[in-house]
Amino acid sequence: MTRRFALVILVALCCCMLFVFAAPVAFADMGPKPAVTIEFRNMGEEKMCVTLLSKYKSSGPAQIYDPTDEYRDEKNANWVTSDGRGHYYSESAGSSYADTDFNADAQASWQAFWDYSQQDDYYFLQQWWEFDDGQPTSFTWSYYAPKDFKLLIYYPETETFACSDVCVGYAYHSYYAVDLSQTDGALKLADDYDYFGEILALALRISATVLVELVVALIFRLNSYRQIKTVIFANIATQTLLNVGLNILAFFNSSFIWLFVFIPMELAVFVAEATVYGVVWRKDRVPVWKSVLYALTANVISAVLGVGLALLCPFLF
Repeated sequence: MTRRFALVILVALCCCMLFVFAAPVAFADMGPKPAVTIEFRNMGEEKMCVTLLSKYKSSGPAQIYDPTDEYRDEKNANWVTSDGRGHYYSESAGSSYADTDFNADAQASWQAFWDYSQQDDYYFLQQWWEFDDGQPTSFTWSYYAPKDFKLLIYYPETETFACSDVCVGYAYHSYYAVDLSQTDGALKLADDYDYFGEILALALRISATVLVELVVALIFRLNSYRQIKTVIFANIATQTLLNVGLNILAFFNSSFIWLFVFIPMELAVFVAEATVYGVVWRKDRVPVWKSVLYALTANVISAVLGVGLALLCPFLF
């Protein structure tokens, strides 16, 4: 009965992941992306619009508007209002986008940022966030954020600006904090890496892996105290090393390096776990081939479900 119940759980999880993979998002770029999160402290209630000026003319899909360049001469606007809703405007598509509301306020903000950038050596990539009545208190440029940037704030009510010095991302996902009570037109960003959030996400990923591999163990009828204990401790050890290694890699490097290293590290985890199971479970008269087959099956399933989890819960990765 326990084995049948575990099999039902595993099939249900696989079906959920298949549904995720069938969705259009599954065919998108799935590796970790350069991101920047900035938290505002001591915000007032005055409305403000915020963007990152980039050293380069594009960053991922975001790019400048340049009427003198035939490849960059289209106005695009991508902004997030204080209620968390995203909006997109394309000059060529016009109002065909259902969420487009390129009203006078949005046009004024776009124009203000673009005009400012014409007097600066950094570029406005037509993407910004709006804050009203002190809400929200932070924003994240989560998809290919500029690595070399300036933080620029525009206050529509007074038509004034505040800008930071040049910042260069110190991690693949860089966190900053800025105190708005201590600025007089100049913003000072302080590194504010979210160690607690990263450690919590790491612990949740390891826990999810251990849970999945325990379910697979029950399906393989590996349910003695020694076998369950071995699965738990082996996975805690290998998954901790794997995830810490990948986190360190993601802190300093790009998704391409992360992807190239991920597969060899997963293979190393499989070899290590298969070896441990083969040695320890001999006392339970478990054939070596079964130990190896279990290790292979459990790691493949947990890796596939991990990709699906990354799509459903990107904040964990």
